[in-house]
Amino acid sequence: MSLFSSARWRAATACFVLLSLTTACTSSPDPEPSKRIHDVIVTHSQGETTLSAVPQRIVALSTSWADTVLAFDIDPIAVGVLTGYAPADGRFPWQGEYQPTPIALSLLGDPDFEAIAATSPDLILADFSARNSAVYDRLSQIAPTIAPLDDSGYVDPWREQVDVLGQILNRPADADALIAAADTELDEIRTSFPCLQGASFLLATLSTDSVGVVADPRDPAAELFGDLGMELLPEVVDLAEGRTRLTVSYEQSADLAGADLMLVRDRGGRALPSPPSGHTVALDGPLATALSDPSVQNLDYITESLAPALGALCTTSP
Repeated sequence: MSLFSSARWRAATACFVLLSLTTACTSSPDPEPSKRIHDVIVTHSQGETTLSAVPQRIVALSTSWADTVLAFDIDPIAVGVLTGYAPADGRFPWQGEYQPTPIALSLLGDPDFEAIAATSPDLILADFSARNSAVYDRLSQIAPTIAPLDDSGYVDPWREQVDVLGQILNRPADADALIAAADTELDEIRTSFPCLQGASFLLATLSTDSVGVVADPRDPAAELFGDLGMELLPEVVDLAEGRTRLTVSYEQSADLAGADLMLVRDRGGRALPSPPSGHTVALDGPLATALSDPSVQNLDYITESLAPALGALCTTSP
């Protein structure tokens, strides 16, 4: 059975047209979204940001924020490009054709403040670097800035991003429609593949001397699989002791071999022990990025890319 059954096409004709939809179909569109009667106050990990006008020039420093802006049929004027992880132009396969200004990012350093300022933004949707108050303050001097919504993780839940941006753009009905369409598709996949219920998974990145893993079921990367009925490998959760993502040694990696499905990005590391069921997916750069930072725009790309592995898992399930 294909991961996407005829129900997908029935949903399309009913106006729920896949997760990569960029303009939500709704019988009651938000009127005059460029006009605002009241200020919008967005609460985030660094406090609050007040917006008195609908932004026209949006800089999105994380992939999921860029995706969310695109889902509202708006092109961000600039996007963050994480050196060594993102394409040089900042565009991923699921995003379509648009020409943003790339802004250099790094895992350890600050974003390129001067490059951001040069784009004359009126809103900055920040990446995880703005969990640092000094970075947030610098960005806020350039334009109103939304720091990561949740101060406990590296990326934000995609539903929260859609909801917040719907408020910012004065388009809450469109936000609701985007979320409803995505949830409908996820529900159909879960219903079509009951064998996924309770199956365990592991998300890992291999480097030279260690293994990085998603370790919290509430991390957005793990929540996606939770939406399909799967469970993060318990041994990883036990190792995490409350941390969202962590690094383990290869000596500890023997404890990770019990997952029914292992999704692995190899960045020059050693092989992990294969799970007994043999279901290991080697992630390329775009898919690893999509899984690490899920969005309403890339969910369809993720599920289509993983369809063979999920189908194989169900074929061999008792």
